[in-house]
Amino acid sequence: MIMQISRLTLANLMIAVILLSSPFIVQLTSSAPYDPWADLDGDGDVDIFDIVDIAGRYGTKGDATKNVNVTNWPKGTAVTVWYSNALGSGASELSERYNADGFQLMHLLMYVTGLSDGEQATIQLRGYIYDFNSTTTSIFVTAYSQIFTMSNAYLDLVLYVPTEEFQFRAVTELGTNCWVHLSFYLTR
Repeated sequence: MIMQISRLTLANLMIAVILLSSPFIVQLTSSAPYDPWADLDGDGDVDIFDIVDIAGRYGTKGDATKNVNVTNWPKGTAVTVWYSNALGSGASELSERYNADGFQLMHLLMYVTGLSDGEQATIQLRGYIYDFNSTTTSIFVTAYSQIFTMSNAYLDLVLYVPTEEFQFRAVTELGTNCWVHLSFYLTR
């Protein structure tokens, strides 16, 4: 009987050793994508150490919310630019190119003063798209255009940011002189 118990114990011990060492002998793989929430120790892979951590916490209770720190937001939260300038006859860019990387919406205020009856000024919001064949050139696309007259001289609206870089452009008829007042505020 003692011989039977020791053979049974030895067989159980061998089975236990085989089962415990099999993950190290045969590389276990998963077809599931990597989940950073399951990687508790943050080492870049979900492994036995993450399971051990969960096993140690089995049965505990508490608040289910997680403290999430998002670190890849844009550096600034908002940009406000004011522009006011006299505009003579013809076309002119109102300002340099602005960078809106990371922002989604533009709150835009435009006001044109000094227009006489029958005169008009057009303000355009232009986005820039880089030419794939050249690293230094880009083309512009008019994303929004508004015609201002003496009776329609003010505009307040919210637009999507057209591209990462954008610029304003104003056009007047020959002989028209006016003032353009412009403000925009970028938000996520």
